[in-house]
Amino acid sequence: MIVIVLAYEHDTHSWRLSQTKDSDIVVDVLADRTVLSATTQTLQAQGFTLDASIGSGNDVSRCTFSSYKSQIDVLCPSDATPDMLDTTDGMRSIAIPGGRRALRSARPVNLYIAEDCYDVELRVPNVAGAIMVKAAAAIDERTSDGQRHLDDIAFLLGLPFDVRTVADDLEPGDSDLLNQLRPRLTNPTDPVWEQCPAEHRDRALTSYETLIRPSR
Repeated sequence: MIVIVLAYEHDTHSWRLSQTKDSDIVVDVLADRTVLSATTQTLQAQGFTLDASIGSGNDVSRCTFSSYKSQIDVLCPSDATPDMLDTTDGMRSIAIPGGRRALRSARPVNLYIAEDCYDVELRVPNVAGAIMVKAAAAIDERTSDGQRHLDDIAFLLGLPFDVRTVADDLEPGDSDLLNQLRPRLTNPTDPVWEQCPAEHRDRALTSYETLIRPSR
């Protein structure tokens, strides 16, 4: 959902949007211990069902809800402790890399669906926050085995944003984190660029080189 919203905000409609199949909700269980259960109960009241467990042993999680073609993962920020991840109805969430950053950089976004539907307001990270959330997921050993996080970063970096504004939104240490992705992102034959138009790739690489420079 982050990728879709930011793409539409920047009038960019392309290949990456059709590959985004699910949405994530990050709930701040440190601010309110009841919000996780309240969210899952709301989803189930709207017809969503909890999918089968993922993982095994102490690492098992059950945090994906589905309804027809919609899929929503209910997640917690990276600083949530294990005892905060369970609900009374049998759901177990995951403390995701970058989750706290997603909450910290989120701002309200109003979505127009159709004339006969109510508008929807979501809180979605800004460009800098979205890039860093994806970077954290691409680097963390628990989630780094998936290609999609890097694909999302490449797509986000190529959006026609004001790179100076995005650079101003970076936090201490962000440039170092992004720099860890250099071997992949600066390799023109890397799979992240396979479906990427040349213009989008060139803009992404220019933005990347600017964002990895340490702030003065």
